[in-house]
Amino acid sequence: MARQLALVHGRAGHVPRVTCVTCAAVRGDAALATTAAATPDAHSAQDRGGGATGPCARATSVPRAVIASSLPRPPWRTAGGSPLAVGAGACPYTPAVRELVSIAPDGAELFVDGRVLRVRGLAPDSDHEVAGIAFRTMPDLGALRCVFATGNDVHFGETVCGHVDDASGHEVFTSEPGATPYPEVMSRAAVAEIASCGPAAVVVKGDLTNDGEDEDYDAFLQVWGEAFGERLLHVRGNHDSYRGQGFAAWDRQVRVLDGVTLALLDTARPFEVGGSLSDEQLTWLDELGRTAHQPVVVLGHHPVSRDDELAPPFPLLSDDATVRLVEVMARRTSLTCYLAGHTHRNLVRRIEGVLCAEVACVKDFPGGWAEYRVHERGIAQVFHRVQAPEAVAWAERTRRMFGGLYGAYAMGRLEDRSFVVATR
Repeated sequence: MARQLALVHGRAGHVPRVTCVTCAAVRGDAALATTAAATPDAHSAQDRGGGATGPCARATSVPRAVIASSLPRPPWRTAGGSPLAVGAGACPYTPAVRELVSIAPDGAELFVDGRVLRVRGLAPDSDHEVAGIAFRTMPDLGALRCVFATGNDVHFGETVCGHVDDASGHEVFTSEPGATPYPEVMSRAAVAEIASCGPAAVVVKGDLTNDGEDEDYDAFLQVWGEAFGERLLHVRGNHDSYRGQGFAAWDRQVRVLDGVTLALLDTARPFEVGGSLSDEQLTWLDELGRTAHQPVVVLGHHPVSRDDELAPPFPLLSDDATVRLVEVMARRTSLTCYLAGHTHRNLVRRIEGVLCAEVACVKDFPGGWAEYRVHERGIAQVFHRVQAPEAVAWAERTRRMFGGLYGAYAMGRLEDRSFVVATR
């Protein structure tokens, strides 16, 4: 993520009630239902999804199957379209009590009263209600071929969270004196969870460090590399190359798995916040798409550019690189989607039929990672929040960054966190 302010349009997840639309606030009022009998394989840990409640809110009932409504405008803009000072006009932020975090073909992940419930063993494409939260599982995608996972924006070496250059008047967050640095806390929690799902590959999509220091890159390798060994693919982001550093600068990487091929591109450019792609990278990707005999998932640090209300106030992939990448991917039907990080939010858009997704960061709220289940008839993205108590505690502190707007921004909508990639 850039060092500039990163407050963009955020939307709350699926919950029984909607309260403050201004801060995408959500709240459920019913008593917590007992779920052990209905979901004996559910397990929990303290965790929490995006959303908030504010005292200015007016509760509005919505149907159970309706996702909470989106913000009417980007939170860094006023009603007249002018920039909003950090914290100005924001509702006081109180964490959501319960919400739907993600869905899968066989279950769902919910946050309920300080715990993550992972419900498994459900039928695909079926309606359920757990703890007052209604959801529908993903459709049946056929036999499972393999699982891979991604993380991004881990920022080893960062010591102040929520810092924005040339901005003041908002709260920043640091680890307690003598405590393990929060980037390590969050990464170790994510690594432990990812390892438990037995992934065939793990991809970390940039911003491995906060400022490209060698010792911080070594710390990243110690946590992620020692856990996954040859299964790990990683590439630099803008934070790793601000001062012209060259580690993790592999132009392109490929990994062939059972049912999917991963193509990882280096989009970072030395001394730059934004990203780009070279002629050589795009030519290579075009040829890979032409010759591939199975679906290809393309990954990089920088998301595709945009000029709408969801565009953040810092550079993404350049306009030219975005146009050319989309042209290649639209032409080669084996290239199924483009997965990125950088913005610290969950957000999906489609350009010329190409699915382009941004995934929220590991190092602060929501403190998550993405699981990809490769099936015969599609690839399911299932977003997870880390569960270790110390990681949840840190994530919940940082949820209220930037005047309380960060939580909804980072978490996104349910359809930004859980979706099916068509294997064309």
